Amino acid sequence: AYIAALKSRDLGKVDAACRKHLKSARNTLLTSIPEGQQP
Repeated sequence: AYIAALKSRDLGKVDAACRKHLKSARNTLLTSIPEGQQP
């Protein structure tokens, strides 16, 4: 969906897809940190 939005050149779609991608990536990163290792 992210690449499709970029190819469409529709800024609204790009913005929404980017935010969704970043939220998902952030969640993946946070869940990969072992318990007790967060600052």
